[in-house]
Amino acid sequence: MRIGGHGNYRNPVFAPATGQEMCDLTMHAFEVADRYRTPVYLMADGFTGQMMEPVSFPDPVPALPEKEWAVRADAETRENLVSSIFLEHDQLEEHNRKLQRKYKEIEAAEVRVEDFLVDDATILVVGYGIMSRVLRSAVRAAREEGLKVGLVRPISLWPFPKAHLENLAGKGRSHHHLRVEQRPDGRGRAPVGSRQRSGPLLRTDGRQRSLRRRVPRRDPALRGRRREIA
Repeated sequence: MRIGGHGNYRNPVFAPATGQEMCDLTMHAFEVADRYRTPVYLMADGFTGQMMEPVSFPDPVPALPEKEWAVRADAETRENLVSSIFLEHDQLEEHNRKLQRKYKEIEAAEVRVEDFLVDDATILVVGYGIMSRVLRSAVRAAREEGLKVGLVRPISLWPFPKAHLENLAGKGRSHHHLRVEQRPDGRGRAPVGSRQRSGPLLRTDGRQRSLRRRVPRRDPALRGRRREIA
């Protein structure tokens, strides 16, 4: 969802994990779209969309300000019609440079991320949407066993909080990053990838592993939480 068309433009993407965020990030998406005049995606999932949770709605906006770039189907605003077709090479180059400047501005200002117990973590799990809520339970269970596990939840998938992750990996500790996807294989297992520091993504053993296989069956403390973690 980050790139569309021929791949020469980028769209901000936000991933809610709660009913409240479904509301808040939808409003935020409209604000970002208005601020940068760009399409914005809300990447929700079926689990979050079908849950019933209390949501607080803000007061309605009484009136929207006039926009000088708006198109109102009249002769006066005809020049505001957006076109990406520039037959002159110099015009096309300047248009692309303008877009790149806008993307850099978005990357600098619109990153959203949430940390959970990362200050002393030597293992970081990274997940968004409904998977981040599952991972939060897994982190708590691992902490009860003395494992220093933390969670990084990207809220903006583009711009992605890559600098934040690199900063966490570069604090002088031996971090391992686990990427968890919401793609169960029919037996309640989800693929997990391992990443050390800011190097390339590596599989733990060349194959995809599941969280269920990482929970020792002989461990009575985690036995009751296996379904919650998986």
